[in-house]
Amino acid sequence: MLVSSPVRTTSFTTLLVLDLLPLLLPLLLLLLVLLLVLLLVLLLVLLFVASLSSTAKFICNCASVSW
Repeated sequence: MLVSSPVRTTSFTTLLVLDLLPLLLPLLLLLLVLLLVLLLVLLLVLLFVASLSSTAKFICNCASVSW
């Protein structure tokens, strides 16, 4: 009895994990895709801000030269 009960619990937990795996995989993939999209958006925002700041510096330099 004592030997068979841990085997049952391990098999039950593995069966539970195998049952939950098809449910968890799409959620994990969705989280991964959302993280990648968030990183891409942050990168684009950083590039946009950097281009704006360099454009502003260029305009300021041109304005200072013309003055």
